[in-house]
Parts: sequence; C-alpha cells; structure tokens
Amino acid sequence: MNTTPTNPADADTLPGDRYPEAAPSESTRSKVLLNVLTLIIQAGAAFLANIAAKKEPHEVQSIADAFGTFNLSVIVARVFRGLRLANALKRRVAATDTRIDHPRPVRATASHTDASRGPRRRKPTDAQDNAALLANVPTEAEIAAMLKNRTIGAVLADICADLGIVPGHPLWVEVNTLITLHSAQLGPLFIRNCRRCEAAHREVVTGLAPDRRFYRTLLPPPDTTGPPPQTVAT
Repeated sequence: MNTTPTNPADADTLPGDRYPEAAPSESTRSKVLLNVLTLIIQAGAAFLANIAAKKEPHEVQSIADAFGTFNLSVIVARVFRGLRLANALKRRVAATDTRIDHPRPVRATASHTDASRGPRRRKPTDAQDNAALLANVPTEAEIAAMLKNRTIGAVLADICADLGIVPGHPLWVEVNTLITLHSAQLGPLFIRNCRRCEAAHREVVTGLAPDRRFYRTLLPPPDTTGPPPQTVAT
C-alpha cells in the first residue's frame, strides 16, 4: 500500500523563498488567476521542501492547526493532491481564458431547488478523506473529477484546504478575493479551518501528539473501532 507519494508534485515552477510580484491591476481576470495559481504552486512546492525542518513547537503547531493534524503522512499527501489540483486548474484557466475574461451576464434563476438533480453528495469528513489519501494517491481521473462542473472559486477553496492556506498565510488575501470573485463563499472554508484547529487540539489531548511533534501513520486508520494506528515520532 502506497502511503507517501514518491515524486514531487507536478509544479510548473521551482520552489523558492520569495514569490514573484503580483500581477498588475490592469491584468485580465484569467492572467490574475494564472499568476496566483503559479504563486500557490511555488508555495506548496517550497513547503514540501522545507517541512522536515519545521522543528520549533510554534511552527509545528501552526501547521497542525492549518491541516487539522500533526500526522506528517497526511499533511504531505494533502499537499501533493493540492499541487496536482492547482496544476489542473491552471490548465483549465489557460484553456478557457477568453470565457473567463468575458463572462456572460448572470441570468435570474428560480429560487426553488431543481428536484431532478437529486440530493447533493456529502463531502467526506476529514477522517475519511485522510484514510483515502493514505491508501491511494489520487489518480488523474479523480483530480479531473474534482474540477468537473465546479466553479473556479470552489476549486480554489479546496486547494487552500489541501495546501494549508489559512488567514495569516502570505497568499491568503489574494486567494480569498479570487474565491469570492469566482462564485464561491468563504464561510465553509472558515468553518473547516476552525474544525481543523479543534482536531489538532484533540490529537494533543488524546496523546497522538502529546509533545506537539509531527508523527507518521504507518497504516491507514481502520474503518471500524479497534486499536489506534501505529505511529512514530519524527
């Protein structure tokens, strides 16, 4: 069972300590998106390159709060998925730049819910998502499915969650502005951030990370109740 990706994410740029300058205000909507996605990819790649050096307790704590866990295996798997999703969104933006730059006027729609669409699918909980990530690296088809029939803003929100982009992150202001500009709400993202802070605190209280250090899961969490997964401190 593959629990850790073996190759760097499909970043289009190399990691670095400094980000390129933001796009000028006269840039088109698509160019702004592409610029910010490039910054996101750089930031995620740099995070992967430097994560092992985060040994100070306050650094580890802030990372755990952003990801909802001290489990380094989960954090790395999420970042890899977030980078792949960011690259896929970047390709989509590049391919549809004309439509993004010249959006059609929004038509008024009926307030009632279209019953033919059926009930909305519930998103997996973080625990379910973590187990799936540790069991298998997402395929290209699964990454494509995460973009299908979704707004750019909604995909950006998922990228933020996977890459730990929260308030205080250097890219937070640019990204949350684009999330709302491209038809998504920030409320669910804030709620998810709060829940992840609580989850990280529970790991300390329950003894998974009593000394607030990263640990690794050697086996994915079982679906049924039983002994906790084996962990090793790093």
